[in-house]
Amino acid sequence: MASAFWHEDAGDLQHQAEQFYAVHASRSFYVSLTKFMSSDHRALALEKENAIADLRKLMGATNPASAEEGTIRKKWASDIEHNAIHARTRMKRRASS
Repeated sequence: MASAFWHEDAGDLQHQAEQFYAVHASRSFYVSLTKFMSSDHRALALEKENAIADLRKLMGATNPASAEEGTIRKKWASDIEHNAIHARTRMKRRASS
């Protein structure tokens, strides 16, 4: 069974966002993305068959202008940087933070 999970604790949210999005560090949107993602947070845990694929379908395209009707990003995102929901498939995380 696949799982999707996101959790934030009371630690340094800016640092956690920088680590989470490190793959984008050289991109022009990195600073504003990490600032936005550390400004508020929520948690989601989803466990079911095809959890990751189903969550990605529910999320919609990264660019809300391209997202299908009925997706989270189409309904709630304001633009590509503030696209309402973020997820990743890799669970490896806390060991180095």
